[in-house]
Amino acid sequence: MNFKIDKRLFNGILNTVSKAISSSAPIPALSGVKISVSEEEVTFIGSDSNISIKVVKKPSEDLIIVEEGEIVIDIKYISEIVRKMDSDIINVELIDGTLCRISGNNSEFKINGMRPSDYPNINFDHNTDSFKIKTSKLINMVQRTIFACSDQQVRQVLTGLNLKLNNQVLVASGTDSYRLSAVKSVLNSDLSFNITIPSKLLSETCNIISEKEEVEIFVSDTKVFFKTEDTLILTRLIEDAFPNTDHLLNVETSQRLEISGKELQDAVDRTLFIKSDGRSVVKLKIDADSVEVTSSSQEIGSSHEKLSIIKYEGEPLVISCSGKYLSDAIKALRSENIVMLFRGSTKPIIIKADNGEDIIEYISPVRSYD
Repeated sequence: MNFKIDKRLFNGILNTVSKAISSSAPIPALSGVKISVSEEEVTFIGSDSNISIKVVKKPSEDLIIVEEGEIVIDIKYISEIVRKMDSDIINVELIDGTLCRISGNNSEFKINGMRPSDYPNINFDHNTDSFKIKTSKLINMVQRTIFACSDQQVRQVLTGLNLKLNNQVLVASGTDSYRLSAVKSVLNSDLSFNITIPSKLLSETCNIISEKEEVEIFVSDTKVFFKTEDTLILTRLIEDAFPNTDHLLNVETSQRLEISGKELQDAVDRTLFIKSDGRSVVKLKIDADSVEVTSSSQEIGSSHEKLSIIKYEGEPLVISCSGKYLSDAIKALRSENIVMLFRGSTKPIIIKADNGEDIIEYISPVRSYD
C-alpha cells in the first residue's frame, strides 16, 4: 500500500471518520481507521458498531495512488502525526507486515498498525429506496426537536428521534414522555416509513454533513444511511415502537393565550435558579389582562413577575410546569410571538408559533402545592 495525499484533505478525512471511533472500542481494531487502497480509490472507515463512517476519495491532484493495499491504524496516532507534519503532501506507505511509514519533507514516522482481517466486516450496501433532502432542512428539523428526547435508558426508544414519512409529509418527533416536540415538513417523496434513530448518533451525523448542500437517505429495517458526495454514514435504528403521537395533533382546547415569546422566555429563565427537589417549577396565573409568572422554593426563596399579553380567550387559569421545559419549547419555536393552548390546569400545555409554522410543543403540567 502506498499513496500520497494533501495534508489538509487527509486531516479533514480523519476528523470525519474519527467521529465514529470510540476511545473505549469493544475490540482493538475499532480504535483505528481502516484504510483501503485500490487502483480506483482510497477508502477510509471508522466505526464503533453503532455508527460507521466511510469516506471514499478518487485520485486527483490532492491524492495520488501508487500501490494497492490496506491497513488499520490507531486513530489517535495517525491524527496526531498528520496534524503536526510540516509537509503539504504526506506519503503513507506499508513497508513490512503491519508497519506503516508516514513521511513528508524531513519528517518520517513508523507506526505499527493492525491487520485488516481483524477489522469487523461492515456492510455498507444501501440498495433500498431513498429520498433526498436539503441538509439545512434536515438539521433544522433535528435541532428543533432533539432536545425533547430522553437521556435516560429506562425506555430506550425515548432516547431516539422519530422520523416518519407518509403522504409526502416528513414528521420529526422527540419525547421523554413529559414533553413532546414535533415538526412537519413537506417532502417530494412517495416513500413511507417510521423509524427511530438514537439521538446522539443523529446529532453526530448532522455535524458531519452540515457543510453539504443535500443528503440522500436510505432506510432499511435495522439501519439508515446518510450519503453525500464522498461520505456514507451508517447508523443503527432503535427497534422498539415509538409512541403514537398522532392523536395529539388535533386536540380541542378551551383557553388560548397569545404572548411575546421572548418576554415569557426571559421571565422564565430568570426563575430557573429557584429549584425544589432539584427541579424548577413555574406557576402561570393567566387572565384577560396579564400573565403572572411565579416560582418558589423553601430552601431558596421566590420570584414574581407580571407580563402583559397580546390576547387571551377563555376562563382564567392557574397552571404549573417545568421552567426548563417551557424555556426549551419557546426557544425551539423561534417565533417573536407564541400561542399557548390549554384544556384546564391538569392537561398538557400546547405551544405553537404564531406564524403558522408546522412545529408544535407539548408540556405536561406539574402539581403545585403552594
